[in-house]
Amino acid sequence: MKETSEILGKLLDSINTFTDNELNQLECLLNLDDQYLFDLFFKEKDRFDEEFHDLKKYLK
Repeated sequence: MKETSEILGKLLDSINTFTDNELNQLECLLNLDDQYLFDLFFKEKDRFDEEFHDLKKYLK
């Protein structure tokens, strides 16, 4: 899924500035399957904001 890859790319571009907590959240996010990621990014944005609140600032 191209859209999901683009969002993950944005996160990975910023990885050098991540705190330990942000790295932990990223690790959890990367363990999810593609369809679940797509749903989080595009269908359930509120859920993404709640579960991965520290990462959302990198996606603006």
